Amino acid sequence: MFAEDLARVTWRCVHFAAMTSPSDELRRELTEQQIVAFALDGASVGGKAELMDALAAALRFPGYFGGNWDAVAECLRDLPEAIPGEGYVLFIGDGYRLFQAQPVDAASLVEVWLSAAEDASHDDIAMHLVFLGWPPKG
Repeated sequence: MFAEDLARVTWRCVHFAAMTSPSDELRRELTEQQIVAFALDGASVGGKAELMDALAAALRFPGYFGGNWDAVAECLRDLPEAIPGEGYVLFIGDGYRLFQAQPVDAASLVEVWLSAAEDASHDDIAMHLVFLGWPPKG
């Protein structure tokens, strides 16, 4: 995975990566390109409420976040105003486990992310969702 891929405004904005965490070099390159990187531990998510809490914490959603998919969509659309940047990346550690444990909610996250990324693309802002640890080893 390369920083230039995560800085690109494109419909290819959901990724499944074998790496278990972004390298220091990748993080540095993203910072240099003013791409804001967030992280979420997918293995710690046991249900929809926990996923909502994890998303709110990882993406620094405002206190009035409603804890549902419409609220996620709204907060993602407002992200450029809340946290200025040229683009945004959410790295989900143990992404495979999230899909295993919460397939419907993981799919809903992808759907909401795709919609927000399309909206952001109109303002030339990149948004990427990266599921790490795919496929799992062993």
